[in-house]
Amino acid sequence: MTNQEAKSLTRESIRIALIQLMQTQSIEDITVTALLERAGVSRAGFYRNYASKEAVLEEIMETFYEKLSIHFIHQLKTSDSETRYIALFQYIKNQSDFMDKFLAIKQRNNHLIFSNPYVEHHYAHLPMAKQYCVHALWRGVREIAIRWAENGMKESPEEMGRLVANLFNFDMIPLD
Repeated sequence: MTNQEAKSLTRESIRIALIQLMQTQSIEDITVTALLERAGVSRAGFYRNYASKEAVLEEIMETFYEKLSIHFIHQLKTSDSETRYIALFQYIKNQSDFMDKFLAIKQRNNHLIFSNPYVEHHYAHLPMAKQYCVHALWRGVREIAIRWAENGMKESPEEMGRLVANLFNFDMIPLD
């Protein structure tokens, strides 16, 4: 195993362990020692990869949001409003295992507000007024998706896509 492969495995073990622990505890109650024991990683290995347990959580959320955003931005370029939102909710439904973990984390750590660094970076070049629109849309859709997941995803992605397309019945996210 190469050093890069070992580092990647260590980081993945730490992320998985944190997700597991956060299903039953708040991040404040999780000790680095408990995280290391669950991950099977040494203290030195942890600190070679992360500055804190909060940094691990930040990476977990950034990765999820990045994948979600890339999927959605691809849809922006290839489909109409309703189709893109249907695809977004289908993607979320396909990630239902992660959404269950996310909801458990949110319940135990509801004071944490997760922004979307991918969206913030991708649209940072826009005038501030357009950035406000992007953030409003992102947060609105995110809250709807969270509520949908909390309610057991009873509505189909198609129903959710139509609902959100009707709610946000304009294309305010610029493609450039």
